[in-house]
Amino acid sequence: ISRTCARYGVTGFLATTVYKPGEDNRHLEVTAKAFERGLSGAQLLGVHHEGPFISAQKRGMIQPECLAEPAAQTLDQVCESTGAGLRMMTIAPELPGNLDLIERLARRGVIASLGHTHATYEEARAGFDAGIDHVTHLFNAMPGLHHRDPGPLGAIFESSDVTAQVIVDGVHLHPSTVRLAWAALGADRFVTITDGIQAMGLPDGKYIYNGVDYEARDGAARYRDGTLIGTALGLNQMVSRLIDFTGCTRIEAIRTVTENPAHVLGLSQQKGRIQAGYDADLVLMDDDLSVQTTIVGGKTVYQRDEE
Repeated sequence: ISRTCARYGVTGFLATTVYKPGEDNRHLEVTAKAFERGLSGAQLLGVHHEGPFISAQKRGMIQPECLAEPAAQTLDQVCESTGAGLRMMTIAPELPGNLDLIERLARRGVIASLGHTHATYEEARAGFDAGIDHVTHLFNAMPGLHHRDPGPLGAIFESSDVTAQVIVDGVHLHPSTVRLAWAALGADRFVTITDGIQAMGLPDGKYIYNGVDYEARDGAARYRDGTLIGTALGLNQMVSRLIDFTGCTRIEAIRTVTENPAHVLGLSQQKGRIQAGYDADLVLMDDDLSVQTTIVGGKTVYQRDEE
């Protein structure tokens, strides 16, 4: 995963995964060790848990066994399993008990991100007041915007201190919706993500995620029932599509994958800029945004000519 991310111009990433209550969750131990010792490609900056305290109505590709009733004890178990690497948790503020968990996450220094939620406008606002300041894949796995019932989207758009991830592949969101998000959030609050899964960098075909068969085709990954579960596109490809869909400048688009995510993760004094004193994380690209070289901490981790 680390090396594949580097191929697409990623210098640092969050490992997004799930927690299965009552099971050994050995994958989290593996991730914690990788976080501690480092990897040979893009740097693992921490873990992002999608759940387990999310809405069953909006779970999307997340399986029922990966959900849990909000409880401080379960949160402690998640944190213990993940170790020091837990950086973000997607959470649904409308579930009873989750406002307390959001406050607990904030005290731990973990980013509470609104997502996989069926929240109303008021419930989303309450989540922001409790400590949510980020949003997981805007529009996806949440109620839509209605003129008499704005839902979480209305609350997100008018909250100037809330940033949001956007999947700009043109499949998860129609290009017109991407333009709406760009206009509503602005260049400062927009964070372009891949939502990339194991099929990224692999040919179209059938694979298995979390024990369930899926198919990756034309950059989109779906379960057999058609449920979108992620993408197989790289980050540089997403940046290119953002420019195509919105007409934003190349500088603005690149900011959504550099300065903006660094700010979200509290790393804006170390990463996201080419500046003295910052980490030497650099990507050399051609005019078409194809990646020539990826450098992490001053070390070349990907060189296209060496493929």
